[in-house]
Parts: sequence; structure tokens; C-alpha cells
Amino acid sequence: DRRRVGVFATGSLIALGHKEKSARLHEAVADRKEDMRLAAVEAATYGSDPIGVPVLVKGTGDKKVDVRMLAAEGLVERDEPASPASR
Repeated sequence: DRRRVGVFATGSLIALGHKEKSARLHEAVADRKEDMRLAAVEAATYGSDPIGVPVLVKGTGDKKVDVRMLAAEGLVERDEPASPASR
């Protein structure tokens, strides 16, 4: 699906320094479709820019376990806590 590919491209652009594109990830992680939420979480793991952390944190609260697990793995890779309360 083109929207999903666009989300992956957004993650790549953010990894290259285009932080102004982060709103697209925030929209996608709140999408009703699981594949869009998964794409947003995966795209948020690209690069090392901390701008993706809020997307990953939101993903840890998703109703689908696949989204939650991918988000948690992304936070672990960044050495970030999964909950703002644990900071």
C-alpha cells in the first residue's frame, strides 16, 4: 500500500535530518489500520534521531501485540525507557 511505503520513506528522511517530516509518523502511529501503526513504529527506529522516541512510546500502548513488541524493541535499541513515568 502506497501510504505504508510513504511512512517508511518518512522514517528514512527523518534519519537523514528532515525532522519536519515527523508529523507523518505521529499520524500513522494513531491510524486505525494495524499495518500503518506497524510501519510508523518501524520507521521511527530508522537512524538515531530522538524525534522517533515519542512514536515508539505511543506504540508500546497499542492494542496489537505486534505493534507493542516492535515499539518496545525500538526503545531497547535506543536504551530508552518504555514509559515516560519510568524516566
